[in-house]
Amino acid sequence: MPLVESLLHDLRQSFRALVRDPKFSLTALLILALCLGANVAIFSIVHGVLVKPLPFREPEQLVSIYNRYPKAGVDRAGASVPHYIERKEGLSAVESAAAVRNRGVTIGETGSPERLDAMMVTPSFFSTVGASAALGRTFTEEEGNYGQHEVVLLSDGLWRQRFGGDPAVIGRTLRIDTVNHTIIGVMPPGFRFLNHQAAVWMPLCFSDDDRKPERRHANNMDMIARLKPGTTVASAQAELDALNQRALESDPYGTLVTGAGFTTVVRDLREDSVKQLRPALLLLQAGVFFLLLIGAVNLTNLLLVRATGRTKEYSIRQALGAGVGQISRALIVETVLLTLAGAVIGIALGAAAVRMIAVMTADMLPLAIGGVDPTVMAISLGFAVVLGLALATPVVWHTVRGNLTQALSVESRSGTTSRSVHRLRHGLVVAQITLAFVLLAGAGLLGLSFSRVLAVQPGFHADHVLTGAVELPWVNYKEPPERVAFMEKLQSELQAIPGVTFAGVTTSLPFSGRNDQNGISIDGRPLQPGESLQAHRTGGIFGDYLQTLGIPLIEGASPHERGLSREKQSLRDRCRRRGALLARRRRDRPSRDQWPAR
Repeated sequence: MPLVESLLHDLRQSFRALVRDPKFSLTALLILALCLGANVAIFSIVHGVLVKPLPFREPEQLVSIYNRYPKAGVDRAGASVPHYIERKEGLSAVESAAAVRNRGVTIGETGSPERLDAMMVTPSFFSTVGASAALGRTFTEEEGNYGQHEVVLLSDGLWRQRFGGDPAVIGRTLRIDTVNHTIIGVMPPGFRFLNHQAAVWMPLCFSDDDRKPERRHANNMDMIARLKPGTTVASAQAELDALNQRALESDPYGTLVTGAGFTTVVRDLREDSVKQLRPALLLLQAGVFFLLLIGAVNLTNLLLVRATGRTKEYSIRQALGAGVGQISRALIVETVLLTLAGAVIGIALGAAAVRMIAVMTADMLPLAIGGVDPTVMAISLGFAVVLGLALATPVVWHTVRGNLTQALSVESRSGTTSRSVHRLRHGLVVAQITLAFVLLAGAGLLGLSFSRVLAVQPGFHADHVLTGAVELPWVNYKEPPERVAFMEKLQSELQAIPGVTFAGVTTSLPFSGRNDQNGISIDGRPLQPGESLQAHRTGGIFGDYLQTLGIPLIEGASPHERGLSREKQSLRDRCRRRGALLARRRRDRPSRDQWPAR
């Protein structure tokens, strides 16, 4: 096989040539490793989020269903219990449906609690996504009702961490929010639903109040569904629109939500989960690709300079009988070998970067990114070969285009490189500067935008402010007076700490993403014809919350100040009543001459 022998010979010669010139080789490898490593890292994220299928059974049939009220300013509002029930039972295009809700739970006994992320799911969730327990079983339909709901599924990580991977964990109890739950199963390693990193799964139950018509637009959970084979998203959307029209006739809020533009969207689950990340990821991919272009142009210039210095070597090889094809093949093999070596180093750097990115953005990415996928590795190596061929093209053209006499004269003491080579190298310098300027301008605009965002006053002062999260178990704090009593005690304890000036409580900390949207109307101001109810982000506050964050009041008083005013008014009223009682007693007291004689 003479072709294979020639290729192996060229590989040995190329390796020796690169080793003889370590400065050039190390510089080229560094450029390739950094540029290809950045592209491998970002492309791994792009491939895992935008290209790779969801890790569920037949993911193309999974859809997300959510309500919208665009005229009220609500682009996405989830789903309510009445809507979920009627859509699960009334849509022929849906094979199965499930509802999910996130929450935090406290596990463990008194004195050793641990806060974990949990997912409340209907029993149909696991069959809808096509997942099963690695140990034990998932929920039954009966366990989706109150009274039989005190069961729990563990993640593989929690099972190994808390129970040591004991297979006999099935049937044992786990204390969750002061209530014992029976462990019925353990999910497979790495199982998660989109970006929800739940440690436990619990049944999502619906009360009679949740099912009332007045709760049709509560929208306090997410809904997913699996379409029947052969059903398209468009046909499911049309069927759902017809169902909504029929349901609005008996909707107690039909007029209000119709004016708010109420509609329901059926969207492919993957497209729905990545729609916000897609522009940012594509922008990052374009940025690192520009970086690769800059590196490629720079490396092409270095290769041309090196080829100019080796002109005599190749001229002598031609004089000894080497053909143009042999020299071209040797140059191509050497360049491809260089780019492949750079790609291997770049893949290693990219894998380290991917692991770091996956840790920092685990709760934002809709899929778990464990490392560089084998598909990404294969694409990267293939791209390295194509890049090597592209880099070798101008070098081959420069080396073999002239005749032997001209090449030798160029290498003589008085000879100079040709004008065409000068134009090529100058053009590459201009291209490199142009690409670098484009990348630098984009980075500068991005940095300027970020600086302006940071300069915007958020409306509160975050300096010297500490925050913490407290979630009260519903079992022990069912009634509002119990929760208020806890917050009063918490505030008094916090304010007693030396150095604490103010303390307050809120249900929606700024920039925490936990703000609820509610339709708000003003008493005495009815909606005008054509005017829509507007939704606003709302949150409850208690204590000195406004004073803690330095939020000024434009007019009126804070709820805490109003509460204090009511307390003062109540105390004043009690004092007045007691004073009036004392005065009445004093008035009714008999005079001295009316005292009975002893």
